[in-house]
Amino acid sequence: SQRSFVTSAVILSVSSLEGMINEFFSDIRDISVRGGNDVKENYPELYRKSNLFKYIFTEQLRIKVLDKYQIALILANKKEFEKGSNPYQDTQCLIDLRNALVHYNPSWQRIITASDYITPEKIERRLKGKFTLNPRAPRGPFFPSTCMISHGCAEWAVNTTRIFLNEFYNRIGKELWLDSELLRTK
Repeated sequence: SQRSFVTSAVILSVSSLEGMINEFFSDIRDISVRGGNDVKENYPELYRKSNLFKYIFTEQLRIKVLDKYQIALILANKKEFEKGSNPYQDTQCLIDLRNALVHYNPSWQRIITASDYITPEKIERRLKGKFTLNPRAPRGPFFPSTCMISHGCAEWAVNTTRIFLNEFYNRIGKELWLDSELLRTK
């Protein structure tokens, strides 16, 4: 059903954010194992701080995904994301939406997310207007009903992730490992 496709887009978008930053930390951690000449020559700041990256990754610290991106930028002496503006804000909304789906509770209970306790009403306030809703959607509560059967929500999830990752790698000065044509901002 359409709901399962949109749900999958949201969950997989956030999973890709988590996977990319973990891969980034893993690559930095592995500098010493694989010689590190490419990173040592092209990214001397990252190489100098590779032990900090190694510690963060190997200790499996319970660090929120967006905080990992901020830490990577700090350790690379690059400008952090501003938490009050995009692409950080939309990405946090996306993570909260994913968490609300994965840890769904009936509407009379609070939904616990990475950033806060969040209600379905708060999800609606934060997401309304960010994407086009399905005009054929039956009337019902915005979350989890209306927004989760909207192609616009799926597209927003993927684009939010793409924009955030592009901005991170523009700041860090490192090319994406994925096919960059797929991730370029249009």
